[in-house]
Amino acid sequence: MSDDKREKTGGRVAGTPNKRTLVLADLLEEHGHDPALELVKVSQECDIRYQEAVAQAEEGGKLVSPGVGFWLELKADVNRDLMQYLFPKRKAVEIKTEDPSKENFKLSYSPESLAEFKRKRDEQKKGE
Repeated sequence: MSDDKREKTGGRVAGTPNKRTLVLADLLEEHGHDPALELVKVSQECDIRYQEAVAQAEEGGKLVSPGVGFWLELKADVNRDLMQYLFPKRKAVEIKTEDPSKENFKLSYSPESLAEFKRKRDEQKKGE
């Protein structure tokens, strides 16, 4: 394979989901399942279970069965895995400054927004 940088010809535009991803999204929508909402519910249920366990411990009672935690964790894992097919993952972008007094920090951008930023930056450089 050569090291030539060739312009992309054909294929999907960056950010366009493939057919299987579209089928999965349609299936989840058809069954009224929203993984992001389910993760919020799991988080809320974990808070409730934690508050119940603290209240029981303060009253000297037994703690909530550990089996509940297993099912909440499993439910969270499944929904987190489904989310990657519906929402793009964010990538960290490190920005360094010439001024050492300023801290380095990371921002997350989607590949599309980063490409747009680079395009605008290159246009500005050409105009100078």
